[in-house]
Amino acid sequence: MEDIIELKYDEYFKQGEKIYIHLSDKENDSFNGVLHKHNFIELIYVISGKAIHQIDNQAYEVKKGHVVMIDYGVPHSFSYSPDADGDFVTFDLLFTPDLFNQYALESEEFYSLTSPYFLSPLFSELNMQQNSPRGIFKTDSVNFYNMFKEIYDEYTNREIGFRSMIGAYLIKLIIEIFREINKTHTNFTKTHYDLVQSAIDYMHENYRAHISLDDIVKGMFLSKNYFRQIFKKTTGISISEFIKDLRVKEACKLLEETEESSAEISVKCGFNDSKFFYQTFKKSVGMTPIEYRKYIRKEKNE
Repeated sequence: MEDIIELKYDEYFKQGEKIYIHLSDKENDSFNGVLHKHNFIELIYVISGKAIHQIDNQAYEVKKGHVVMIDYGVPHSFSYSPDADGDFVTFDLLFTPDLFNQYALESEEFYSLTSPYFLSPLFSELNMQQNSPRGIFKTDSVNFYNMFKEIYDEYTNREIGFRSMIGAYLIKLIIEIFREINKTHTNFTKTHYDLVQSAIDYMHENYRAHISLDDIVKGMFLSKNYFRQIFKKTTGISISEFIKDLRVKEACKLLEETEESSAEISVKCGFNDSKFFYQTFKKSVGMTPIEYRKYIRKEKNE
């Protein structure tokens, strides 16, 4: 099995920012053909050329006018097509879901945006119904190019208020993506989305305690095995992996914002075994809890 490289948050995001965008092509992209994943969301608009996108052990051609969405924690790769007309050039937009928390979006329409996996439910449901490539759609509308370019220009020029402008443009882009999908896929239903979102809500509320699959599926009238399949197909990871990632994320937050010891934080985040907490945290983040706290505080003081 091919090794999966995990890209780290701090390799791309500037201090205090939750978004990053750049122009990517075969000359400056070291990940051509490399299977990788990341703990942030990636939206790509193909400006020119062609490439093969591998995801879920499937390969799909992407070309000019395609929008590609890669959710949190999903292994994927791009391999440039040598016979393509023109170089493969894209707007490559990376962001974290908690970006939306800054804009106090209270409408139910935006609630799911704060979930790390908010794109997956939509596209897994569409794939099951339409047998279409996961997270890929073709648009002939110049609006999508313009929206990506507006975000790119704001990020590059960094004029006064650029962060607020980027947030507004990103919300507009997400809404237009959902509208585009709904126009072309009329059979879309929220059944699986609702079930998975309900489970995610439950885990967010109870990650400090022991979480059993019986508790998660209670009231769903589904077998545990069937729900495991729905959850994995929807989010791209297992329930246990999701809980682990959630606990590590909360531990990172406490390490950044409090003076509590690692042992205290491990218990607060649902890790009853401190040794397991250290091992899990280091494997996920790439450093120990103490190293992470020192690193974050050094970054904030620079």
